Amino acid sequence: MPGLRTLVVAQTGGPTAVINSTLAGIIEESRNYPEIKEVIGCICGFHGLFDGKFIKLSSFDDLELKQLRNTPGAFLGSSRMHLTPSISRKSQSS
Repeated sequence: MPGLRTLVVAQTGGPTAVINSTLAGIIEESRNYPEIKEVIGCICGFHGLFDGKFIKLSSFDDLELKQLRNTPGAFLGSSRMHLTPSISRKSQSS
């Protein structure tokens, strides 16, 4: 596949026992796909997606991923915003 490919991660809901572990797993698994050049996370779920608030995740090394996997809370922040058809249409018109 030609061109840069970016994997965007948006997590919703509150902090759980596994949300950071899931994020670490996504970052680790992305390394198995050479077409994925960058992994970025949306700060506070869909809010970050619509507000353009991102953090680069692909540069995490193995130690940082291990620490992320074992850190309580929600590294990317929490969000209760549900992606509804009206929000989706509004974002497409921007």
